[in-house]
Amino acid sequence: MIENNYAEARTLYTESLMFFKQTGEKQAIIKCLVGWANLAQTTGQTEQATKVCGAVEALLQTTMGNLVSPEQEIYRQMVVTLRTQLDELTFTKIWTEGQAMTLAQAISYSLGEK
Repeated sequence: MIENNYAEARTLYTESLMFFKQTGEKQAIIKCLVGWANLAQTTGQTEQATKVCGAVEALLQTTMGNLVSPEQEIYRQMVVTLRTQLDELTFTKIWTEGQAMTLAQAISYSLGEK
């Protein structure tokens, strides 16, 4: 993520997600979603970050994909931090909602589409 330039980071993630949505490159989409979640967490959108991370977890399982460094470490640390920022019941509820998302739903949610 671009250090302390959240508007530019948001623009770049939007462009990247839209591009990879068109190309269908699932691993690239998942990496972008990790970036989105990190941006959301960094800007205080804890619930959004949790939902996107839940979606990422499910997508990794269903696509048999995996994250590589640095995304893997960013994702792992983010989940640990998110668990401390929400009570367990809230975290579990939002995480489960994220896990139920399809790839298209996770992209739309991250982009703020309805």
